[in-house]
Amino acid sequence: MDLRNYLAVLVRRKWQILVITLLTVLVSTLSTLFLLETKYGATLYFTIASRDDKITDYYDFGNYYGNMASIEFARTVSGWHENPQFKDDVYNKAGISINEDLDLLRKLIGPFSVKRIERANIKVGLNSKTLASAERLAQSYVDILEERLEHYNQVSDTQYNLAESSRILYAKEPKLGTNIPIAIFIGLILGIIFAYLYEYFARVVSSKDQAEEILGRKACEVLNKKFSFSDLAFLSSYVKKLPHSNTVIAGLSVESKEISSKLALQLAGSEENYLLVDADLDKKHLHQSFKESRKAKKGYTETDSKDLDKLVQEIEKGKLSVLPAGRDDKFPRDFFGKLTGLRKFKGLLVHTLFPKYVEVLNSLKPANLILIVKLGQSKTSDLQKMREFLEEEKVHLVILK
Repeated sequence: MDLRNYLAVLVRRKWQILVITLLTVLVSTLSTLFLLETKYGATLYFTIASRDDKITDYYDFGNYYGNMASIEFARTVSGWHENPQFKDDVYNKAGISINEDLDLLRKLIGPFSVKRIERANIKVGLNSKTLASAERLAQSYVDILEERLEHYNQVSDTQYNLAESSRILYAKEPKLGTNIPIAIFIGLILGIIFAYLYEYFARVVSSKDQAEEILGRKACEVLNKKFSFSDLAFLSSYVKKLPHSNTVIAGLSVESKEISSKLALQLAGSEENYLLVDADLDKKHLHQSFKESRKAKKGYTETDSKDLDKLVQEIEKGKLSVLPAGRDDKFPRDFFGKLTGLRKFKGLLVHTLFPKYVEVLNSLKPANLILIVKLGQSKTSDLQKMREFLEEEKVHLVILK
């Protein structure tokens, strides 16, 4: 897919993305107000120093080797906190239980965050449940570090020391003003990931090219999701030129009643009488597309076909009539033949669902077939089934974005 198709996926899934974002914000808000607690901690800053007054042949100033040694030794000090014994000594000296004081995250990543910054400087961060315990841990950390330095100097005959040491205690309260923007960003990312993963795992058709490739046919019309009545002018003129008077308008696992109803009105606009039959037994609401007919009467699936003429609803007298499906799920195989003797209709339009009611086409042969594929909803497996079934049929493909 090109970039436009990827963007089209986001447009199609915008409501899902919005819902996921709102849920993320809601979870963040509730967590901030009722679950998250104030975090206490301390930030420690150290500068390691070493004195060496040796004058070199290449430098006219002293302590060059001392400065370089301090920089390298700062790396060693930064690694001391990785030793489990070091952290145990800090907590024991502070009189704090490490298991009770640490939250789950800190148990996973370690109690101290240590970073060497700019040469021989070290920054240490630690968290605790109370401000008092954070202060005790900070002092314990400094004491243990100085003990380690003193021991190292004695064993290695070196002169390292903490040239500068400072600490900052803080209490960090959860804030909606900070957490909500972060939640919005995370929600949008999760929503976008969901949009692409859904279309991938649901195996739906995502682009016009994909639908044409699977069916092996070029689309005769491409409509926007919010198409107008006038947008069907080309399709209605196209249908009038097709060889048969009977036309099956079939949606591939999508709701295509809007196209069926508007196309029927377009065709009937030329003073020719058409009959639109609702043969989609899953979605029996085609009559609701017409403002003149909000309530469906008894449909053809509920009768013995003797009174079909009484079931026909006039939408526009002398132009368009509708035959509703009714409430019985059993499809009458022979009723299409009986429709031809009802009235003098210019053509028969049949709205149905493929591939579930593929028998509609078999019962109405010969007929034109307009196959409606809605991007983001029609499944590729259904298109593949239809390609195998319609190998010998003339299919007119309509893409609904």
